[in-house]
Amino acid sequence: RKIHSRLIEEANLAALDTLEQDEIRSEIDNVVGLYLSDEKALLNDMERSAL
Repeated sequence: RKIHSRLIEEANLAALDTLEQDEIRSEIDNVVGLYLSDEKALLNDMERSAL
């Protein structure tokens, strides 16, 4: 739930309409990665990819 809230807060939702699907995934990956770093989440690479 926290990740979803942060994604909504930090993602440029207006710009998502103009981006390609790969660009949207990249944007989401960046926001989730920042969240996990900030929260010091102990996840392996496979778990991070699953998010």
